[in-house]
Amino acid sequence: MDFATFDYHSLGVNEDVLEVAKEAVRVYGVGSCGPRGFYGTVKPHLQIENDISDFLGVESTAIISYNFATISTIIPAYSSRGDYLLVDASCHLPIQQGAKLSRSNTEYYRHNDMIDLEERMITVVRKDKKKKTISRRYVVTEGVFRNTGEIAHLKMIVDLCTKHKFRLILDDSLGFGVLGKTGRGTPEHFGIPTSKICLYLGSLGNSLGGIGGFCCGDKPIIDFQRLQSTGYVFSASLAPYITACCSAALAIIESDANAFPNTAVSNSVAFRKEIKKHKLSPLIEMVDADEDASPLVHFRPVSSQLVTNNNRCCDRLFDNVVAEMLDRNYAIRRSMYNCEERMAITPSLRVVIKSAISQDETTRFAKVLV
Repeated sequence: MDFATFDYHSLGVNEDVLEVAKEAVRVYGVGSCGPRGFYGTVKPHLQIENDISDFLGVESTAIISYNFATISTIIPAYSSRGDYLLVDASCHLPIQQGAKLSRSNTEYYRHNDMIDLEERMITVVRKDKKKKTISRRYVVTEGVFRNTGEIAHLKMIVDLCTKHKFRLILDDSLGFGVLGKTGRGTPEHFGIPTSKICLYLGSLGNSLGGIGGFCCGDKPIIDFQRLQSTGYVFSASLAPYITACCSAALAIIESDANAFPNTAVSNSVAFRKEIKKHKLSPLIEMVDADEDASPLVHFRPVSSQLVTNNNRCCDRLFDNVVAEMLDRNYAIRRSMYNCEERMAITPSLRVVIKSAISQDETTRFAKVLV
């Protein structure tokens, strides 16, 4: 059973979606032959952008061919030298790379620490008042953190951005399609309209089972991206059959929220409850999430264990767990990190809860894992 990939709803292997892929290949072929702004735009590209905009209730959407390149090229498109970025310290590598490429004044606030974030906001505002011109100011965070599985305190972040006049860039790649009553992501989980987020980014490769990413916002903001974002301007566009499949997958999610987003979240709650009931080894802890709703679960050594064992020892231990679980027909993964990560690397086991696997099977898996 697959508890390793980010395809929350297994729509990448859904038979109806695969039939859409076959028909799109018959009509459009297997490639689009160029960047979007030249001759790489065909009907399925425009269709998925309209579908996402309608689904999220925003004015405009642009898709990008590679998920990593979405946030890492969006940030430099809107923020540059002299501007300010306040970034959560646990954000994943694409955000770190985007901040670096932008050459902005970047500060990393303590992970999910709203007090530290507001203090840094106040400092930035004071610096700005001393200048002749006002700089652009952004807060950048993930909705569901890839490196921890935690959910951002989005309601408080939005309130702070409004109070101190910061724009919010939200990478919700791991929340879109799974969090919220209808799968509209982390904003819906907190009762916030997506239109209130300045730049909302998501992945086509997780809940929708495809490839690539997207960015939503007001139409003038997204139109600017089509001219400025290198990931959009210079990359060959997605194969039409992939975007057609994403439209089909989104329609499936929208048609039955109970069978997809709600099931994934209820399975996550049941899984975490089962783990807590049976208790883990005193050397391992499960990273908690808001209301136990996050379908991304990390298990990591307690801090005292990290002091006495280096990361390689922990990695070998987790590799053994992965191998043993695979022998029992359960696929999970050890978290992998790039050498360029700026955050402190903590070894962990990563489990992705699925809507396609029943709650009984999910809780049985939890018992085996413990």
